[in-house]
Amino acid sequence: MIAAILLALLLLGASVGARQLADLRRLTDVAPVSAADKVAVVIPARNEAATLPKLLASLHSAPSAVAEVVVVDDGSTDGTFEAALSGGAEPIVVTKVPAGWTGKAWACHVGADATRADLLLFLDADTVLAPDAIPRLRAAHEEYGGLVSVQPYHEAHAPYEQLSAYFNALSLMGSGEFARRSAHRPMAYGPCLLTSRADYEGVGGHTGPDPESWTR
Repeated sequence: MIAAILLALLLLGASVGARQLADLRRLTDVAPVSAADKVAVVIPARNEAATLPKLLASLHSAPSAVAEVVVVDDGSTDGTFEAALSGGAEPIVVTKVPAGWTGKAWACHVGADATRADLLLFLDADTVLAPDAIPRLRAAHEEYGGLVSVQPYHEAHAPYEQLSAYFNALSLMGSGEFARRSAHRPMAYGPCLLTSRADYEGVGGHTGPDPESWTR
């Protein structure tokens, strides 16, 4: 009896998971972007000397899509600054985080303020972009507007990474925010965010809007 119940629960979970995966929004294939579509890439980084070169190399594989790359070194104690410099990015060192800010949010704010392009792409330092990722992100922004948030695909090599992937999948399935028919309040995942500078500044950037101005 217990075995039958467990089997039923497993089948139910598999069915729910399959339905959510089938309803995910995915980036579509598009033509290359024009010069006017170039983005400013902002990368907040703390002790990311080992991962940063891979991300910067992936950005250099699509030079026609990138106007500028800024790495904001948020209190690193390794070679993050040197990795950013050798990887062709503009490194900025943050020495003090103002009261009321978290380190990553302040780093994103500083990085956005240091760039000039009309489109802002915020990337975690441990991400790597596919060669056509930026044009596809741009296409999604043109279609939906506002903020484009992408949950990256996780490459799990070590056993502990493979174990953590299970909990990441549960978090993704539980949020329901990537389903087309989501009825929840919009949310975003931080590793990959694309928005226009006008929209970013219009909502107060990483300071966020005044709660009294939120649409309910």
